[in-house]
Amino acid sequence: MKSNIDSQTRKILKVAKLYRTACREAILKILLKADKPLNHEQISKRLGKNCFDKVTIYRTLESFCRVGLVHRAFMQKRACYFESAQDCSESQCHPHFTCTSCGHTH
Repeated sequence: MKSNIDSQTRKILKVAKLYRTACREAILKILLKADKPLNHEQISKRLGKNCFDKVTIYRTLESFCRVGLVHRAFMQKRACYFESAQDCSESQCHPHFTCTSCGHTH
């Protein structure tokens, strides 16, 4: 039996008119489950054993941004952080702030 996140992922990709690939499904699931924006390296680590190469992950994130599935939440130390835009309008739905004391982004 497929989980709800699997069917949700397939539906989102279909509505966005993107082909379903293992990489797209895996990255979209990660971003949908994430409680905070993630950068390329964090996404790659969460993919773990799937071992998609860096370029494939980057291109997948770019295609998601292009069709509005995710947006670039912010940049920090030359790394772009991505989050699901599922509950957002075309523009970013909320600001992010970086604490100057601890460096965490909220």
